[in-house]
Amino acid sequence: MNSDRQLTENFRLAEFACKHCGKAAIDLAFVNRLQEARDVSGVPIVIESGYRCPEHDKVVGGSGNHPTGKAADIRAEDSRSRYLLVKALLHVGFTRIGIGREFVHVDENPDGDPRVMWDYYDKG
Repeated sequence: MNSDRQLTENFRLAEFACKHCGKAAIDLAFVNRLQEARDVSGVPIVIESGYRCPEHDKVVGGSGNHPTGKAADIRAEDSRSRYLLVKALLHVGFTRIGIGREFVHVDENPDGDPRVMWDYYDKG
């Protein structure tokens, strides 16, 4: 699969590749919803972390949905960016959101609590 393939108007497959192994097993329906959120917010969405292979997820202490291809950490370096991003994510139907100092995590987990929001501020 071409790692530089255009997935949506604003996202390329390479943006979601695992930083450990380079695999980009991202769910296209998930990416399409991110595109909707980008369209609603009107601001760029920069992917910090998309797909993570199980080995990489373990190394970074992950316990979520990055290995399923239905999760992303999105750069949001200031309060206004976080606000616009979270507002847009909720508007397009995402219901699992984590907020960090410089990023917003979003995922889809059919086996977990479908409507949750958390923060990463106590995690260092």
